[in-house]
Amino acid sequence: MDMEHDDEVIAREIQIFLSRRSVSPYYLGAFLRFDVDRDASTFSEYRAIRLLQAVDFLPTESSIVICEQSLRDGAGNPLVDQQGQPEQCGLAMRVNYTPDRRLGFRWRCTGSHKLGGTGRLDRNRSHPPVRISPLHSTIFEGSKLWFKEFLKIVVGFVHSGRVKDTLDIGVSKPCIIEWFKMIREALAIAGWHDQGKIGGPGDVVEVDEVLLVKRKNNTGRIPAGHHWVFGGISRTTKKR
Repeated sequence: MDMEHDDEVIAREIQIFLSRRSVSPYYLGAFLRFDVDRDASTFSEYRAIRLLQAVDFLPTESSIVICEQSLRDGAGNPLVDQQGQPEQCGLAMRVNYTPDRRLGFRWRCTGSHKLGGTGRLDRNRSHPPVRISPLHSTIFEGSKLWFKEFLKIVVGFVHSGRVKDTLDIGVSKPCIIEWFKMIREALAIAGWHDQGKIGGPGDVVEVDEVLLVKRKNNTGRIPAGHHWVFGGISRTTKKR
């Protein structure tokens, strides 16, 4: 069995991995299979990509991407709609398999529109061919970090949250600090986006507060740059 390309086996292992209540560096290493007798870099990276695609963190070949390139007429002038906005292509981009790419494919649009009912190309509604990387507009755009290393950083963030405990993964300290910062920002945005009201008639909400302040040796006066943080949890729904 070619384990490197057996997606059914990998899919089952992904379900087992995601079903765990807690994820540790040990479980991640077991899933990425660093102990296999093969090219560990390629093999582990492939499994990391499949895991990120399973949680919708990376696009797949079946993802539908609509071309947003501006259309032009036969003279090369941009077309506009009734609202005066640039008219976009709107065609579904096709998958172009390229083994040299990080995900093994990219999207491509020829920009050729056909005349209705004739099958002939419309010379007055087209644009030059465009190719788009599946990493476009993602946090991985322009990054050279391996996906397996990204997973290690995420697990390290969740497991301990300390940079010094994540230095053994083979990534530089400034890189880990930068990714930790991006993860915190993403969690903050997700928290505000999913924020809703808790409580209501017959419900009890437990509220607590904490003062965030930095003092040397925990002594002396409280500086002006302190922050009170309040939180609550519903006893009924367990929502926070």
